[in-house]
Amino acid sequence: MARRNQSFGTAGPLLAAGAAVDVLALLVTWALHLAGWGKPSGPRPREEWSRRVRDSGARTGHAECLGCRMAGRRGGTAVVPARPVPSTPATPVETDAVRVGS
Repeated sequence: MARRNQSFGTAGPLLAAGAAVDVLALLVTWALHLAGWGKPSGPRPREEWSRRVRDSGARTGHAECLGCRMAGRRGGTAVVPARPVPSTPATPVETDAVRVGS
């Protein structure tokens, strides 16, 4: 009689347990984020630098945050820093160096 490898018989329950742990970790992380304990990316005010301080913007939702959108929190619009506009030359620039038909 051939012997079967017994380790394959326990793979199904172990994979299911691992998936359950992953889902539980995802839900706990999401709940902490919505409660304000997860810090948003980007610069924060100096008084929110400590890890012991909750995120003040978590109640309204973070802009463009999938977790906040899934919880029904839309948040404000994303703040895009203004870029300096290059200055235009003071004198007009001639675009056609060779005049045709002159």
